Amino acid sequence: MLNLFYFKLKFNMKKISYLFVLSVIMLISCERNEVARSEDYAVIESIKSKAKELSNKHDSLVIEMLKLEKCKRYQKAKSTNNQEAKLNLNEMLDVIEEVTGVTPVMLNTDDPDNTELYKVKSSITASTPVINLDSEFVSMSDYANSDLSKKYLECVDQLLQHSEFKSYEHIVSEITAVQNEILADANASNEDIQLVMNATEVLKGSLKTWENVLPTDNNQVGDSRSLVSSALNWPRWLKWVFIGAADAVGGSIAWFSGATITIMNVPIYLPPGPVGAAGGAAAVSVLATIIAFQ
Repeated sequence: MLNLFYFKLKFNMKKISYLFVLSVIMLISCERNEVARSEDYAVIESIKSKAKELSNKHDSLVIEMLKLEKCKRYQKAKSTNNQEAKLNLNEMLDVIEEVTGVTPVMLNTDDPDNTELYKVKSSITASTPVINLDSEFVSMSDYANSDLSKKYLECVDQLLQHSEFKSYEHIVSEITAVQNEILADANASNEDIQLVMNATEVLKGSLKTWENVLPTDNNQVGDSRSLVSSALNWPRWLKWVFIGAADAVGGSIAWFSGATITIMNVPIYLPPGPVGAAGGAAAVSVLATIIAFQ
């Protein structure tokens, strides 16, 4: 009888010990999950915050360039006695350099004696991003870093292409919905989220900036009519989303090695500059206006 009692006691003690160990393991696992979720939340919040910072910096640089462009246009009109004077491509590149510190380089010459140009061309690799502005629409999804980010950027491309009768508030609400989707996607990597958030935050800021500019300041660069003459007939909304998408691409790519922008069949290299991706994106914005506002 005692042996049976002892056996049951021993068995219960083992069971209690087992349950205790299991509880400890589960507690540790829960704590680790909580820490992991906390760390993930902090990373996501950091990505969102930096994307907004990029957008704000981009917007301020664009506004600064527009003010400088307007001043230079006024000076040119005064010196040439031509009230319709416009800045040419070279003069607009000067505006970009003065504001961002980025020195654009035209690559459409083959001067063997130009050692600086040779160095620039040699620094451009197959991985250097290329943005083609000689088109009616700039597709953000072409610059995705994965199939998953491409899926979300395609959604944004589609909503922009069908935004003719939509207000700024309506478009932004749709963009925000796409942002929330990728933030909730368990399969999205931090890199995917960062690229989509950077692109879409710059897009939202750009649309707001150009919404205020387009109605009154749509008379910028001339001398480019021969290339994309149809741009003169673009409706306001198409110019609006064209520049916004170009800005978004500029905000999404890595500027570590700069980027090549094709405009009016002229390849222009934008090297990395002191203001980083915001400067590159703002430069793309100003170049896009040459096509949209010609």
